[in-house]
Amino acid sequence: MAVMGEVYDVSAGKRHYGLGGGYHSLAGKDASRSLATGNFVEDLHDDIHDFSDDQIKAVLKWRDFYHKSTKYHLVGHVVGAFYDADGRPTPLLLRIEALDGGRGPRGVVQDPTQDLQPCNSGWSQAAGTEVWCDTGYPRKVMTPGPGEELRADCVCQRGTAVTRGRRLFTGCLGTEQRCRAPELDDADDGDL
Repeated sequence: MAVMGEVYDVSAGKRHYGLGGGYHSLAGKDASRSLATGNFVEDLHDDIHDFSDDQIKAVLKWRDFYHKSTKYHLVGHVVGAFYDADGRPTPLLLRIEALDGGRGPRGVVQDPTQDLQPCNSGWSQAAGTEVWCDTGYPRKVMTPGPGEELRADCVCQRGTAVTRGRRLFTGCLGTEQRCRAPELDDADDGDL
């Protein structure tokens, strides 16, 4: 299921999200609107552009629930109202993040690359590319490469949240300080 474009693996809660469970209708969908309105039929989609601040705060509480859960894990993003095809936050998500601003209105979205450090990296024929952080957790970010095409890079961030354009590498759970980074195996210059 997804909330605000963030896809969570809810298979550990199959009693709730599986066939016959109370939240079965949410599985496989971005349920942002439904989670705030409680209407799990007509409102089962991600369109919240018309929400009041209080309704947005309700959706943010659900997102926080899944973020903090040890049972449900972030596994990706949905292309739609909150993330574009390149995994970048949409203007709607940036406005919501400005409202939330890390627990209260700030009016300005912080630069997502602020206070981030580059990852350590290594490559071997057996393992491919690995990234690790001495302090923090590796996250994939997309940056302009030659000719303005986007390429994957790695940054170390302090917390384990996956937000604002910082994504997990394929196969990385997000709580490890070292993980494989197959997205970087094809990097032609080896820089991270």
